[in-house]
Amino acid sequence: MIDLSDVSSITRGTCGTYLIGEYPYRQGFELPNDPGAYPLKIILPASPGTDPSCEAVCNEFEPYTAFGIALETDGLIGAGTGRGLSVLVSPPWKFVSGGCGEACTYPCLGGYQEFGVRSCVTFFHGDFGLATAEPAAPAGEALVELVTVDDSIAPTLCCLYRSGP
Repeated sequence: MIDLSDVSSITRGTCGTYLIGEYPYRQGFELPNDPGAYPLKIILPASPGTDPSCEAVCNEFEPYTAFGIALETDGLIGAGTGRGLSVLVSPPWKFVSGGCGEACTYPCLGGYQEFGVRSCVTFFHGDFGLATAEPAAPAGEALVELVTVDDSIAPTLCCLYRSGP
């Protein structure tokens, strides 16, 4: 379990700590890269408020982002691994991924979205984030499960937790 319920304890990946002045220019909160750490539950903050940094980082695009956190998978999934992630997050929190022209770590609801803004998705490359438009959002949970590419789970954006995307 990763407890992100205290906004002040999140040292990287929020709108204010996402963009940095040196390569790789974007940073997210690092998820474990040990497959044994999954499934993983991420606890999201209740009433995170409006992060003023989201205005410059996210809100030139619709929809509006009040609070977001970018997450890095650090080679856990992608080419040559045979693994992907299935993510289910409770509303009003959403899964997001994009912002750099591909599936990169991203804390925003708007702008380029590799997989779309969703509550549930299975994907096999890239990084992602979790975001909300609600400053008074209730505490949320995201379940992150490691999946293996095989005949039963082909690369798809379907949700493994319920029917439909």
